[in-house]
Amino acid sequence: MSKSEENEIWVALMEKAWAKVNGNYIRIGCGGSPNEVFDVLTEAYSEEIAIKPNIKDVLWNKLIDGANKGFVMTAGTSSNDDVEDVGLSQGHAFTVLGIHEIKGEKVIRLRNPWGEGEFNGDWSDYSSKWTEDLKQKYKYYEKEDGDFFMGYNDFMKYFVTMGFAKLHPKFSSSKLKIKKNEATKCQLIKVTIPQDNTLVYFQLYGKNPRIPNKNGEYPKTALSNLILVDKDFNYLGASAGNNMHICVESTLKKGEYYLFCDANFRYNKGMGNHGYTITAYCGVNIPMENVTAKNPVPDLLRKVVIDYCKKKEKANPQKNGVNVYVTKSFNKDIPYKVLTFENTSNNHYAVTLGIEFKGEKSFCFYCDDVATESDIKVVKNLNAKQTISVIIMYHHLSSLFNFNCTITDAKDQKDPIYNHAVFDEEPEAIDDKGKLTQYILEKDDDSYYIGIDNSSTQKLKLKLVLEGLKVNDGPYKGQTSPIFEINANERKVFDVLIISDDDISFKFDFA
Repeated sequence: MSKSEENEIWVALMEKAWAKVNGNYIRIGCGGSPNEVFDVLTEAYSEEIAIKPNIKDVLWNKLIDGANKGFVMTAGTSSNDDVEDVGLSQGHAFTVLGIHEIKGEKVIRLRNPWGEGEFNGDWSDYSSKWTEDLKQKYKYYEKEDGDFFMGYNDFMKYFVTMGFAKLHPKFSSSKLKIKKNEATKCQLIKVTIPQDNTLVYFQLYGKNPRIPNKNGEYPKTALSNLILVDKDFNYLGASAGNNMHICVESTLKKGEYYLFCDANFRYNKGMGNHGYTITAYCGVNIPMENVTAKNPVPDLLRKVVIDYCKKKEKANPQKNGVNVYVTKSFNKDIPYKVLTFENTSNNHYAVTLGIEFKGEKSFCFYCDDVATESDIKVVKNLNAKQTISVIIMYHHLSSLFNFNCTITDAKDQKDPIYNHAVFDEEPEAIDDKGKLTQYILEKDDDSYYIGIDNSSTQKLKLKLVLEGLKVNDGPYKGQTSPIFEINANERKVFDVLIISDDDISFKFDFA
């Protein structure tokens, strides 16, 4: 039995199993994609692609690759009337049996699962392009059995979708369930790859919207995203969409990786929350661990999307050394509008961002966990040599909005600390991530200014330990070990006075 015949049997068996899942054949006759069947009844990744003229060459190469790897491939016709004029059925799925080049022409072989209804143009049963030698070579004869050939140009004209069920005989799935209470925020999953050159399909599975629950209710799909990063949280790949499942396919080296996974259940009204499942479809077992509780996920996600912006988008130079990156084709990879502001100068700025809604009003500033259904304005500090990112999460692909941003000197925000002279001195990082930096400026009267800059996204509690010094002014006047809190993206300045002729020093510790 040939691979194409085996795949045809696969499709027939899957259709029978799918009818059983849904109750009968009538209930599966109202539309839907063959990929939906494979998603539910197998563990394999099933990819669906919209057929468009600009991917003609890319799609042909994918067809050849799919045929060589033995993937089950299907194709769907358009709903236009001209489809029936050439013997095909509107909005109907066909099995792809073979990919060929015959006499220098690209030709594709398909079968109508009904066993009848065939294409009647070039390379069809009675086409003059067939010779007796070619018929024998391709074992193709004129009969009404739903099996037919057609030229690739005609295929591109009458078919609108392609499906690739990437079945690997020796693959199985590792699974990790994200429960309802966990699905209320972005989850971070640690993944361990046991050996080099491991092909793996990471998938986020929601509920199938065509299978009702025990109450007869049909679940809704969420706008979801899945982001793959390396152990240092550098962007490797991502997928997003509001389908039943999304997938990131990658060949990885041995080591540790992470997945950010999220679905917008928590903000989209009427969506409900049924959780989801993360799977790793692979030839070896892939250990997965939910490490959300052990990590500052919003902080790490911001790092990832900044990296994403710099890799995917073009920098737009703005005021005095500030570059702005804005995601444009977010639907393909992430369902966010990301605005990244990179300050390459020694100046300190404030970013004022305004959002105006059009249409469905639902979004949130993701890393700040602010949800709103009205126009909004936010102000962000942009320190010297700092990069910040504002992440706006879409609830639905129909959400539309305009945004405008202005970049002004920090002093224009009536916060003189940001332009204090101490911050013009050479910075010194005092934590391993470089998020905390300290500064010192000597004055003319046996005193100093000591500055600290918290460029992280976390509020911190710190202690300033002084030797031979004491605070000269402000709320901590007279103290030698003041304990204080500093907000995210905040700066503080201490005026300190020499009180000893011995060696003097200072350091910041976590309180």
